[in-house]
Amino acid sequence: MSKALLVESVAQKLGSSKAEADKAIDAVLSSIGKVAQGGGRITVPGFGTFRNKDRPERNAKNPRTGADIVVPARSELAFKASRLKG
Repeated sequence: MSKALLVESVAQKLGSSKAEADKAIDAVLSSIGKVAQGGGRITVPGFGTFRNKDRPERNAKNPRTGADIVVPARSELAFKASRLKG
């Protein structure tokens, strides 16, 4: 599902405009990113958990040249879905 379809679906369910639904979705996603970036965890019951995950530096090979390279450490937003009931 694209963001445009998500915005349309949320707007229909809330009975609001697409612009308001888009602002609401952006606010939620921004809040999730800020909390996770600060090392926090966000759990949405029945949906899943968002958290920041640190990836260590690692060695790799350039697929074109075969040269050894170092991939720098980074952090990324990780999501783990909740178990579905049923």
